[in-house]
Amino acid sequence: MASKVHTLARLSEDALLPALRVLLELDRVLAEPSGAAGVAALLSGQVRGHGPVVVVVTGANVTMAHLAQVLDTPLPAGLAGG
Repeated sequence: MASKVHTLARLSEDALLPALRVLLELDRVLAEPSGAAGVAALLSGQVRGHGPVVVVVTGANVTMAHLAQVLDTPLPAGLAGG
């Protein structure tokens, strides 16, 4: 498997919130925090795409309290709501 892995990204819980907000507001996708890790890695710059990029987004195991946190998180700079 190591030959197939090109990059590992270490993300904090706080790094996941903007990714969750982007998915919810721009794509209308409700994902659980760990399911948005790939998007968070791209948004944080820890992983860079070369050409088209595919990210698997999973789960919707989100509490109402966590959803409120996501809604209170601003969109990352440079991204605007549709």
